[in-house]
Amino acid sequence: MDDLSCLGCGRAFTTQKRLSGHEASCDANKHFDAAVYKRQRRLEKDRRRKDEPKRQRVRKATPSPERGAKNAASLPDADVQTDIDNDLYSDIIV
Repeated sequence: MDDLSCLGCGRAFTTQKRLSGHEASCDANKHFDAAVYKRQRRLEKDRRRKDEPKRQRVRKATPSPERGAKNAASLPDADVQTDIDNDLYSDIIV
């Protein structure tokens, strides 16, 4: 025969009907149910998250403005280099 006891408080019953009536009003059983369902939802959410395809992160070739401002002193001056390149190419094209 099945074990007819409340999972919240552990009280034993002789019939399923009496157990069901008790479980509807038992605060300990309500807290137990809430904890079980909360854990089950969390596990299902984790399972769905694992099944989702992962997006690959694309790294930008150019640094962000914040990163550029922090490292500006350590980086060579790029404006001078482009001016020299433009002067060289303008002489060749003309």
